[in-house]
This record gives sequence, C-alpha cells and structure tokens, in this order.
Amino acid sequence: MARSFPAFPDGPYHFEITWLWVPFVTDAVSASRLIPAGSGLATVHPAASSPAPGSGPLDCDCAEMVAYVADVTMSAQLPVPGETWKVRYHEAGILVHCRRGRQDGHLAAVLYVDDCLAVLVGRESLGFPKKPGRVTLSVARQGGAPASAQGLARFRGVPVLQAAATALGPSPVVPALTQWWLEKLIPRADPADPASAAVHELVQTDFANPTTVPGSVLAGPAALTLMDGGPESDDLATAIPVLRVAGGLHFASTFDLARGRCVAQLPPA
Repeated sequence: MARSFPAFPDGPYHFEITWLWVPFVTDAVSASRLIPAGSGLATVHPAASSPAPGSGPLDCDCAEMVAYVADVTMSAQLPVPGETWKVRYHEAGILVHCRRGRQDGHLAAVLYVDDCLAVLVGRESLGFPKKPGRVTLSVARQGGAPASAQGLARFRGVPVLQAAATALGPSPVVPALTQWWLEKLIPRADPADPASAAVHELVQTDFANPTTVPGSVLAGPAALTLMDGGPESDDLATAIPVLRVAGGLHFASTFDLARGRCVAQLPPA
C-alpha cells in the first residue's frame, strides 16, 4: 500500500487512559526470559531489596514488573481536515521494568485488547505485542470517588490476569510514563518458511506530553493473580510467579505516541 494512503492514521496517536496499575516482583530468571536476545535490556532489581512493610526480605534475585488493566480512548487526526479517528477499548498488559544504558522504561511483554481495530493498529502499525482478548475493568465508587477497582483479562476464554485494588485513597506517588520498548516482529511472506521474520527489531516508543490528571492518583492494597493460559497461549508472561505485590494505583493520564524508532536489530526469530 502506498505510504500516501496508509491503512491506519499515521499518528501521532493521542491516548486518554484510566489505569489500574499494580507493580509486583518476580524472580529475575523468569523476567529475563521475557527480554529478547540482543536487545541490550536488563531487568531492574527492587530498590535496595527493600521489603514491603510487615514482610521479610525476598531470598532470591528479583526483578520489578507491572501488571495493568486500563480503559483506553485512542484518537488520531485523519488526512481529511477536521476529521478525527477515535476508538475506545479495554487493555491489560504485563510490563518488565528495564534499563537500556542509562534509560529507564518498560518492555511490553504482552498486551490483551478487547477491540479488533485497536489490536490491528497497535500491532500491525506500531508493533505492540497485542492479542485479542476479553478485558474488563470495574470501579466501585463511594461519595463519587473511586473506592476499589477490579480488572480481568481472558485469552481464548481462559483467565490469564486478575488484579484488584481496595481501600483507595489519595497517593503522592505518580507513576512515571517515560518510554516503552517492544519487540516488533513481522513474519516473512514465504510459504516455505512462514515462521521466519522479515522484521525483527527492538522499537522504543516515547510518551510525548504525558500528563497525570490532577487529583486522580489513588493507592491502596492490591492483589494480583497471573494464570498460564494453556498450550495455545504461548505467553511466558502470564506464567511467571508473583512473589510480592507492592500495592495498586488507580489514576488517569493522557499522552501522545508516535510510531517509535528502531534502537536495535534483533537476531532472527
């Protein structure tokens, strides 16, 4: 297809998102399996191995992760003056807190999305590891303010991620949305070798104009369960152990995403 008439808007894409954000800790070996070889990414150990209040230190080499469930509105300007393309959907994902050189960010290990158009734009256009799933995010309110939030993601009918945060109250902690890395893999058009990749690269996508909605950041005790989706899932991310949950955050933010840029060519997949 000619570049002058792409299948999807060229972007940048504008996002308005309400998050249920649950940082957690897993073992470093499991986290490292999610990082593509040759990417230059390294997992991040919990700061000073500091245990959560009332718990003892972890007796393993650990890595920081994030699970989230989100209500997303994505929009972009169309080539036609005054026309905007917009889609609303739910998304759940698992991120690995990584460093690449001196940069801190998150590797998107797997993302489940309940809208096929959002899957196509996110995966085929931007390269995100999105899969069609069934995702729900419910928020209970008290006095007009969120009091608790629950999220669930299913893949092919099987639950793979369940998260909840309760007793939500104001929090001074604001999650940093800086950059995400993703493994972009596009299969080769070769019937004799359909598994080979024509494109296999590490893409960095920077968050432009990130804004957290004032007063929206709430925190509370959280629970997280990751479940192996079975042999058809092929997701290492949902099979990793959850060793500790650091609490949950519920907040709203906006930002813009461009197509990203290739920062490393990866070995053949």
